[in-house]
Amino acid sequence: MASVAQTDELHLSSLSRVELTEGKDAIVAMQTELNELASRCGQSFAQADLRYFLSRPTVQKKRPVMLSFRNAANSQLEASVFFFEYRLAGCRAGVFATDDTTGRRNLMAAADRRTSIAFKAVRELMR
Repeated sequence: MASVAQTDELHLSSLSRVELTEGKDAIVAMQTELNELASRCGQSFAQADLRYFLSRPTVQKKRPVMLSFRNAANSQLEASVFFFEYRLAGCRAGVFATDDTTGRRNLMAAADRRTSIAFKAVRELMR
């Protein structure tokens, strides 16, 4: 019997292309593609106020970062995860966090892939 970690790796093998997008403007520029992903994943509410979510006063001192997971065969966006990177004196701290306590807005993926995508995102950020 395969372990959960092995099963997750097999499940994610088709999502071999990971892209890092940084900054509010770059992320907002992907709004149409993110809306399509949210709709496919049954999370249409997740991106309703993307520009506001990335512009709130509580996140102004943090840099928005998004990891996009794409299907290796057709480049279709299959999942995305949003974080904010802390900065100290304007320099990158390498510390990432989210302000979404429910996780409904920060991670978009098919329901059966959300946990494994979250783990993969953390591994990508730790590189």
